[in-house]
Amino acid sequence: MPIDLFQKFLNKTKQVYGQTDKQIFGGFLPGGAASSASPVRQNINETIKGVAGSAMNMLPDRANLFARYVTGVGNKNLKLDESTLTDLRNAASPPPAYMKEIENPFKTPQWLIDRTKKRIKNTSPETLNSPLGKQMQEWIKSDEENKNRPDFITVPVAGYGPGVVQTGAVRPYGIPDIGKSVTNTLGSYNVTVDPGKSIRFTDVYDMINPSEDPDLVSGKFQPMKAIEEIQSIWDPTKGSLRRNMPEVMKRQLAGQSKYGDITKSAKSPVASPATALGRALLYALPVKPQPYEVDITIPY
Repeated sequence: MPIDLFQKFLNKTKQVYGQTDKQIFGGFLPGGAASSASPVRQNINETIKGVAGSAMNMLPDRANLFARYVTGVGNKNLKLDESTLTDLRNAASPPPAYMKEIENPFKTPQWLIDRTKKRIKNTSPETLNSPLGKQMQEWIKSDEENKNRPDFITVPVAGYGPGVVQTGAVRPYGIPDIGKSVTNTLGSYNVTVDPGKSIRFTDVYDMINPSEDPDLVSGKFQPMKAIEEIQSIWDPTKGSLRRNMPEVMKRQLAGQSKYGDITKSAKSPVASPATALGRALLYALPVKPQPYEVDITIPY
């Protein structure tokens, strides 16, 4: 039958193609003798990733890490700038602390108690029966409990000078003087210290956390969300991070100047025009980004 003859022709063509690929090209041609999981093709893919990874190291560190996430290059030949490594170390080095004795902020000063008692004594019965009057009387009843509190308490106070790098998890958000070289690269990460020898930084680079939209890394083509992320650069009510914000907060943000919001976000450790464009790209590309491990060791 014509169909059988055609099928035999296809099979023969595939066989010749596969033999040619194996003998001449070493199994590299697509659909040839080698499968996608063959050692030959794997070696070539790893070589390409290595070259791409070395090229990406020329980008600023946050762009370097993000490009590896989007393209699937991962941690091949990953190198970070010395300034970034220094900032990662500093973020893991809390300043030295010492204990200081301060006045107990939870103890009401005696002069205030005495003045309140005097006011109550000179207050009319009608006022004493009002909500404010009752509140004042209840407050005075707790006078004995207040007397039992110590006048001074001892608290830890941050000192001056460099700290000592410590093993453990680092959460850099909100730490003074920690900038985007930390929050926009690894964000939160782990540190392992071998005193006098080495400091190891480890992390999994991804954009999966409770604050992010799950659709961001779904690999779906979502042009409207991409446009909204770009709009968030000048409109403080837009973007995935603000999508679930209460309406009253959105109205407050809408009253801010657009220029002021751009300059404010540019200085923010977590939001900036660059991160907004990165999120827009993830929404626009029908490609699922690939998380990868970051493991860098520096001398102590």
